Amino acid sequence: MHSRSRYLERGCGCVTENTAGTPTTASLTSTSHTTFKILWNIMVRNGTDAAQLHPVLPINPIIQPYWDAISWLKAPSQATRVDATIFHFIAVLTIVTPFPLICYLARRPGTHLYRMALALSTAPILLLFVAAVRWAPPKELPANIFFTMSGMQIAIRMLELGFSFDGAKRVDEVSLGSLRKTEKGETFQAAMTDAFDLAFTMRGLKYEFGRGLKLPRDTRPTHDRTAWTWRTLTHYALPNYIVFDFIHNCFIRSPAIYAIGMEQIDFRDLDWSEKTVIKFLLAILVVTGLSFVYHMVSLFSVVALGTAPDEWPVLFGRPWTASSLHSFWAVEWHQILRRTFLVTGGYPLGFFFGRAGLVLGAFVSSGLLHGLMIMGDGEADLSWGTVSFFTIQALGFVLERLWRRFCGHRVGGIIGTIWVMFWLVVTVEYTGVGEWLYIHVDYRKHAARRHFFSRWNM
Repeated sequence: MHSRSRYLERGCGCVTENTAGTPTTASLTSTSHTTFKILWNIMVRNGTDAAQLHPVLPINPIIQPYWDAISWLKAPSQATRVDATIFHFIAVLTIVTPFPLICYLARRPGTHLYRMALALSTAPILLLFVAAVRWAPPKELPANIFFTMSGMQIAIRMLELGFSFDGAKRVDEVSLGSLRKTEKGETFQAAMTDAFDLAFTMRGLKYEFGRGLKLPRDTRPTHDRTAWTWRTLTHYALPNYIVFDFIHNCFIRSPAIYAIGMEQIDFRDLDWSEKTVIKFLLAILVVTGLSFVYHMVSLFSVVALGTAPDEWPVLFGRPWTASSLHSFWAVEWHQILRRTFLVTGGYPLGFFFGRAGLVLGAFVSSGLLHGLMIMGDGEADLSWGTVSFFTIQALGFVLERLWRRFCGHRVGGIIGTIWVMFWLVVTVEYTGVGEWLYIHVDYRKHAARRHFFSRWNM
């Protein structure tokens, strides 16, 4: 039977049919190419919203978030970020869905190429969404920090596990995944538990990538679940909340702090003693706030989900008693983002410049990520004061190493504690980390009515 072709006008192009009336492969390819060119010209080159193409794209609410992110690349700035909608959240949840799968594959040998393909196809899109979408109103610091850091952290971990040739091996395994193997094989529940354990571990307590991690002393009885729960609640969660809320309300009711928030006076115009006290209180606010959230999550995980108490060591030690900068940053301060800083900065610079490059790269990465976190709250430019504060901490490590070389012993004791406090106060003062204070005060000014002491007029 001889074939014949005819053209039917259908919207954006033409469709070629054979004698049976069925479109041929060539005609479908040509039509798809023409349709794509028209949509690209309308949406990207002319900047038209995807919602204006409702007759052509009936599922435009699903497509809209992706075009918002792509359009942001044409003029990346705070002004061109779009406000989040329910469809943006759905899009992000769709993008992060492969993360547990990557973790699942990272616990199995011979999956390197699959993990790399998944990471490269999802992590860049997730980072684009973090930058292009305004997830919470500006100056809502906790919410913006949560969304910004969560997105960046998941994307970085996707790339890390994707490019790790050997996967994620536990410290007590002979070979990758050997602990999962039993006589009856592996159940689906065990496989999912294994994958989500890797997904949610930040410090790598049971994994090879967590080697070298130093944790502060924990006095809680991890062998007794009930005693551990009670001690965590009474000695960690509740005290941290009380201290946090008290300082928070002092900030709200301080005339000087309020004047700074209203831009009536400049923080730099305060006396040195006033600025030092405010910075010290702000540091306590950060420590107690993070500790309270961490310990509440740990209580839920141990009590409701049945995880082992030893999987939740203390978040902070006693930073105010640290006798060296190394002890302050590597032990007493939280190590949640330690692996992130090493992967994104420490290891790359360490490859070229040895141990000095490892330390410098980790602190530079810390400064950049903290600066991006502030940008997520609405700052127009990267906070170079924050970047310089963390970067200069590497110089303090060098000075301590020189002290050890010339004096024959490490920095320590009461002299070491004085040195740590002096170094931190001076670097905070002369690197302009005041951006944190301005943002914090502006948030407190609007959030006063939502906290405990405010309801009791205290």
